[in-house]
Amino acid sequence: MCDSAASPVIRKEFNFIPYLRVAAMCLVTWPHMSVNLNSEWFPIQIVQWIFTRPLHIIQNFGALGVCIFYLISGFLMAQNTRWGLPYFFRRLLRVYLTVPLSMLIFFLFNCCLSSIFHLASYWDQFTLLQWIQSATLWNYLWCFPDAVNGVLWYLFPLLCVDIIYTLCNLFKKKSSIHFILITDIWILVSTYFLPKFTQIPVGFSRGAPFMAIPMFGVIIHLAYTKKVSGKLIISLGFLNYLVLISSFYLQYNAYYETEPYIVSMMYAMLIFTVMLLSPPPPSKRWIAHCSKISYSFYITHSLYGGYMISFVSPKVCYTVAFLCGIAFAFLMANINYLFVEKNIAKYILR
Repeated sequence: MCDSAASPVIRKEFNFIPYLRVAAMCLVTWPHMSVNLNSEWFPIQIVQWIFTRPLHIIQNFGALGVCIFYLISGFLMAQNTRWGLPYFFRRLLRVYLTVPLSMLIFFLFNCCLSSIFHLASYWDQFTLLQWIQSATLWNYLWCFPDAVNGVLWYLFPLLCVDIIYTLCNLFKKKSSIHFILITDIWILVSTYFLPKFTQIPVGFSRGAPFMAIPMFGVIIHLAYTKKVSGKLIISLGFLNYLVLISSFYLQYNAYYETEPYIVSMMYAMLIFTVMLLSPPPPSKRWIAHCSKISYSFYITHSLYGGYMISFVSPKVCYTVAFLCGIAFAFLMANINYLFVEKNIAKYILR
C-alpha cells in the first residue's frame, strides 16, 4: 500500500506484489463499505457463512487485508538497499504528508456540500480539532478514538517500524537480523514497561503488537534470498511469533483469546508465500494502476465511499448503493493520487 508510494524498483520475480496490494485493498474495503454500514445486507450473510465464520477470519477480511499490507511492507524493507536518512525523510513526506492533505480535501468537500447544497453527512458532527487530530495521527499517539477516519490506525505502527529501520541503517546495522531483533525488543519494552510511565504516549504500547507482523515479511525475504541458515530462520520466526502473541495477550486480549489475529496473519503468510514461490504472474496494466493508487484508495475509501453510500442508500437498494460507493471511492482515489500523492513526489521531493 504505502510502499507503492516509496518503494524500490520491484524485481520481475516480485510481480506478484501489485496483485497482493490489489487483493488486500479489496479485503480491507469490503467490511468498511458493507458490514460497517449495513450488516443485514444479504451478500454479507453469504460471505460470512461460506468464508469468514468457518475459517475464523476476523473483521470480515479486514484483518487479513491489513496483514497482507504489513507483510508487503516488511518484505520490501528487506529488499530495499537504498534506505537511509535521506530516503526515510522522502518516504516520511510522501507517505505521511499525503494523509493530512487528503483529509483536508475531504473536509472541504464535505463542507461545500453541506453549506451549498445543505446535504447533511456523518462527518458534520466532528469539530475542527477532531479533524486535525485524525489527520495528524495524534489520536493514535495517545490512543484516542478516531471516528473521523478510523482506517488511519494502520500507519502509526508502520511509522514506528520505519523509524527503527532507519536507525538500524543510520548506525550501520543494515542486517535484517538486527532489524528484527531490535524491533522485537522495542515491542516487548513498549508492551511490558512503557505502560508504567504515564508521561509516555500510550499509543506506543497499543501499536506495538502490530509491528511484529511486518517482521514476518522480513523473515520471508531472508528465507527466500537464503542469506541465513534455515535454523536461524526458524528461530527468528518462533521468536517473533512469541513476541506477537505475548504483546496481543497484554494489549488486545480479545485478539489473543476470542478473535485471534494470528489466524488472519497465518492466512496472509500462506497467501504471500504461495505467490512468492509461484511463477511470476503476467503484468497487467489495470493491476499496476490499482496497485499504484492503493495507498490513496486506502486512506480515502471509507470517506468518499461512505459518503456516497449514505447519500444514495435511502433512495436505492443497498447493492446499487454499494456499487456507487465503490465507484466513487475509486474515482476519488485516482484524483487524490494525481493531485496529492503524485504532486508531493513531483514538487516537494524533487
